[in-house]
Amino acid sequence: MLAKIGVAIVMLLVIALAVALLVVCPWWVLLGFVLLLAGWLASTRTGRQTWSVTQVGLATLPQRLGAASVVVLGIAGVVGVLVAMLAMAVGFGLALMPRALPVVPFRERRGVEQPGSSPGS
Repeated sequence: MLAKIGVAIVMLLVIALAVALLVVCPWWVLLGFVLLLAGWLASTRTGRQTWSVTQVGLATLPQRLGAASVVVLGIAGVVGVLVAMLAMAVGFGLALMPRALPVVPFRERRGVEQPGSSPGS
């Protein structure tokens, strides 16, 4: 049981590291990681098994098109709702913050009788 938990924690850390690298690294570093992944897929037994399972999953995708599209649309909807809620939370937080700059009252120049007019007109 502890071994399974340990494997899950390691896998979670690997996924978190991969996402961080996707965000931070330049393109040539990502290309290096893709080449390393391709080498792992081609050279190790586990890599070949992973590639085989991926091929089967992709080959049967047309048979599962309805279920797969429901999953994709569901995840997209959840992400959209979460992004909207985050945007509303940020906007609400900004609305509650005091203004950084005081509101400067409108000042008219001397000799101006109506707003928008120039002196002497």
